[in-house]
Amino acid sequence: MLGGIVYEGEQLADDYSNTYSASADEKPPVPNPPPMENNQLFSAYLQARYLIQKPLSITLGGRFDVSSVYNNVFTPRLGLVYHKNRFTSKLLYMRAYRAPKPWDYNDGAGNQNLDPEEIKSFEWSMVYNITSKIRLDISLYRNILTKIINRQDVNQSWHWVNQGRVNTDGMETELEYRAGKIEAYLNYTYNNSYNEADQQIAEIAKHTANAGLTYSRNKNFKINLRGNYLGKRKNPLPVSATGSFYVNDALIFHSTISVLNIHTFNFYLIIKNLFDTNYYHTSNRNTIERYRQPQRTLMVK
Repeated sequence: MLGGIVYEGEQLADDYSNTYSASADEKPPVPNPPPMENNQLFSAYLQARYLIQKPLSITLGGRFDVSSVYNNVFTPRLGLVYHKNRFTSKLLYMRAYRAPKPWDYNDGAGNQNLDPEEIKSFEWSMVYNITSKIRLDISLYRNILTKIINRQDVNQSWHWVNQGRVNTDGMETELEYRAGKIEAYLNYTYNNSYNEADQQIAEIAKHTANAGLTYSRNKNFKINLRGNYLGKRKNPLPVSATGSFYVNDALIFHSTISVLNIHTFNFYLIIKNLFDTNYYHTSNRNTIERYRQPQRTLMVK
C-alpha cells in the first residue's frame, strides 16, 4: 500500500498586458505587470496492490483533489495483472482530468462556470517474450473524453464552454528483435477518434507505423535506418491543390551513423527525410491550407 498528500501553489497571469508605441521608430514602453491569480491545490492519494493468487494480482487506487479554482475532483484507477514466465497481461481502468487555466475562464466574454475536461480510459495489454530475442506487445484501448473545452461565439464576442465528446478506439502492437549486432522493431497504431456526431476528428491519422533497424559493427560504430508511415489525415480546410479535405499519407525514412567513445567523444551523422519525400502536415488556420514538411536534412552532431 502506498499513499501520500500533495500541496501545490501557483501564481498565473489572469490575462495578458498590452503596450503600444506611438511610432514605428520608437520602442514601446515596458508593459505593466498583468493581473495575477493565486491558486492552491491539495491532493491525497492511496494505492494498494493485492496478490490474489500467483500469478494474478489486483491494484486499486484513487486520488482526491481539492482546488481553489475548480473545486473537488476524484480520479480512481483499477488494474488486474497476470504474470507468468514469459507472458504478462494487464486489464486497466483509469480516469483523469485537465483543469481549466485562468485564461480559459476569462478569455473573451469570460465563463466562470467551466469544469475540468474528463477522460475515462479502458485498456487491455499483453507482453509475450516469444524467445529470448523476440518480444511481442499488443494493447487495445478505448478513451472517452467529455466536457471538452471549446470556443463558442456569443453576442459579438466569445467565451469557452464545456461542450462535446470524443471517443477513441485504438490498438497498438509492436514486434522487437535483439540479437548480437542487430536490433530491429516494427510497430503499428490504429486510432479511430470521432465526436458525438460520429464524425472523424481532424488532424489525427487512423493508421501509423514505424520500423527501425540498427547494426552495430562494434561498440564504436553503429548505423541505423528507420521509417515512419503517416496515414492520411482529415484537414480542417479543403486543400485547393488537391480538391480534397484530406492530407495524403506519406512514408518517410531517416538514417543515423554513429561513431562512439572516440577519446570520450561521440560523433553522429544524421540524415532526415533520406529520400527527400514531398509530404505535408495539416493546418487549422484560415490563411494556410497545409504545411510543407522539411526536405532532406543533414546534421552533424
